[in-house]
Amino acid sequence: MSEKLQKVLARAGHGSRREIESIIEAGRVSVDGKIAKLGDRVEITPGLKIRIDGHLISVRESAETNLSRSGLLQTGR
Repeated sequence: MSEKLQKVLARAGHGSRREIESIIEAGRVSVDGKIAKLGDRVEITPGLKIRIDGHLISVRESAETNLSRSGLLQTGR
């Protein structure tokens, strides 16, 4: 499942989504060697390379959590 790039980077701790949007618009972010554009979506895969100002960024998949009607916590990717 793909996610917006700014959401992925914000979740990884590289700023707020709004701050990340400014960084992307300034052309400082690349995904797999290509300059990113605002609104780009990425799929988190083992070979994904995201860089900010040339520095490789570590990202991870998010786990969505839901509380079921039975009161049990369910997680999914």
